[in-house]
Amino acid sequence: MIAGKFYLENYANWHISYFIMTDANDAEEIIDELYSLKCSKRFLNRAKEILYSNRRNIGIAYSNPKYKRSAIVVSKTTDIWEFFNSFAHEVDHIEKHIAKTLNFSPYSESASYLVGEIIRNMFYNITKKMLC
Repeated sequence: MIAGKFYLENYANWHISYFIMTDANDAEEIIDELYSLKCSKRFLNRAKEILYSNRRNIGIAYSNPKYKRSAIVVSKTTDIWEFFNSFAHEVDHIEKHIAKTLNFSPYSESASYLVGEIIRNMFYNITKKMLC
């Protein structure tokens, strides 16, 4: 698993935790993070079911607007194309959560820049960890 955190300075210092290439062995750490985000019991139970299933090509996105925090999870995938599909899907959810909270349109230029900033931050951190 590759995990990390960053914040989006230009978007109210929104904090994002990410967990990439996960499997059932990572479930407990991810559940702890979701719990710290104060997600609902219903969401947490669904997340547990997904995470412990050890399925590939799945993802989870959760945001808590009150605390301006989000989590993105992408499991191990069957190939790179499935990774990008799952990754884009989960980033799209987070972009919409943030846009709604900060009161701008998910169809706006601000939303497009937000997607780029999320992707840039995650890939910067991921590639840094992979090269070490």
